[in-house]
Amino acid sequence: MELTTFGNIVKHAVDLETELRALSEGAAHLGLSADRGDLLATIGAASAKTIKLMERARQENISECVLEPIKGFHSESFDFARPAALTADNLGPHLVTLLTTVHRFYIEAGAKLTMHDFRGVLGRFAKEREAFLVNARGVFH
Repeated sequence: MELTTFGNIVKHAVDLETELRALSEGAAHLGLSADRGDLLATIGAASAKTIKLMERARQENISECVLEPIKGFHSESFDFARPAALTADNLGPHLVTLLTTVHRFYIEAGAKLTMHDFRGVLGRFAKEREAFLVNARGVFH
């Protein structure tokens, strides 16, 4: 799907963050070590907060949604493979892939938007996801 408006971009960001939150919640039954469990809890909490902020931004910036056409930005560029079943063995690689995708989405979406204040918000989210990515690589590999 082509992401042609601010609203589409925010919705896709919410979808990606929902995926991160679901992953963190879905891993609770895997009996993870404390460091892995803590990282996933932190990521889940950050995703829940980001979802709320994104939804509020979409509501507050409704006029900008209509005024800013976006071209050449597709949700398919941010697809990722989901494991059939989440296990302790595939959790780390899946988390790294998902965080990489979300980080890249925020970077590329920020480059497409002309709304400077929201570009800054996406930049902050990108940096936070990058930090999670670094931590995930250290904890899971």
